[in-house]
Amino acid sequence: YKKIIERDSILKKIRIHDFRHSHASLLINQGEDYLVVKERLGHASITTTIDTYSHLYPSKQKDLADKLDDLL
Repeated sequence: YKKIIERDSILKKIRIHDFRHSHASLLINQGEDYLVVKERLGHASITTTIDTYSHLYPSKQKDLADKLDDLL
């Protein structure tokens, strides 16, 4: 990984943490449960996962509200 990064100036800006964040974001965007993502990331609390990633997908809030409306 380091050898590849050293050769590419664009990749030098990408950190391992960025891969981790992208991985979690993609899982959530695909509808994976936050609890599963929490466990994969090793977060001690689901709150950490939700606080870190929920702002990325505001449309999910509308989807949830629509589902709740359907239940009522």
